[in-house]
Amino acid sequence: CEHRWTGVAGLVGFRQACRGLPVTKVESSGQGRLAFKAGDECFVALVRGTNDRFPQGYGNLGEWSLAGLAVDLPAGRYCDVAALPARFAEGAATCPREVVVG
Repeated sequence: CEHRWTGVAGLVGFRQACRGLPVTKVESSGQGRLAFKAGDECFVALVRGTNDRFPQGYGNLGEWSLAGLAVDLPAGRYCDVAALPARFAEGAATCPREVVVG
């Protein structure tokens, strides 16, 4: 089941935490990349690409450098919840990958 895959599992809790918040900002490169902010605390950046286990034919678009992208979040370290192998839990002690803002 896809909801157990790394890259999906961590986003389940993110969705629950951010559900119902108004989308306040949208960024799109038009090349398979989409980012949006919901409320004051939720931000997501997505890259369309092939899942190595179940290829869909999009190809690998690589990582998306968010340098220069105005994410409107306070400076700090944020957990990349898509890198979590299990559902996101607020207050988790470890994060396999962090994003630094500011």
